[in-house]
Amino acid sequence: MKRLGVFSDSHGREAMLRRAIYTVGRADAYCFCGDGLCDFRAVIPDIQSLNPSAQILMVAGNCDGFSGEKEEITFFIGGAKILMAHGHTRRVKLSPDFLLEEAVRQDARAALFGHTHEPKEDWQNGVLLLNPGSVSASWPSCASLQIDDDGRLRADILLIR
Repeated sequence: MKRLGVFSDSHGREAMLRRAIYTVGRADAYCFCGDGLCDFRAVIPDIQSLNPSAQILMVAGNCDGFSGEKEEITFFIGGAKILMAHGHTRRVKLSPDFLLEEAVRQDARAALFGHTHEPKEDWQNGVLLLNPGSVSASWPSCASLQIDDDGRLRADILLIR
């Protein structure tokens, strides 16, 4: 089984992002869906203290300026193909349909995204659409994604306390 921590939209709230990392705990990968890349880079030592061999994956959001990171990436973990985007270029505030269309086109099992600041866990057309919400929201949240050895995906939205 593989476990991913999914985070987004810290917007300068590095301390809350750090709390989110510890809310998820040890994971095989830590995924940041943009808008706070400086915060995410600052908590990498915390991630490495939880799991020195964890994958660290990130994409740039619309508020990340010239970070040098891509706005979308696709990766494999536990035999599952995952699409990760901030979501602004796929207009997720209007609808997740454009992101879903790309995930289906790429044959991805899940699409991780942020931008809306609203947690979402929804299956459409065989794809898990997972938005962890925002670390900087009034009700801060993040997500945990498990990929079982048989390829099944299970997501949990976690409130950060």
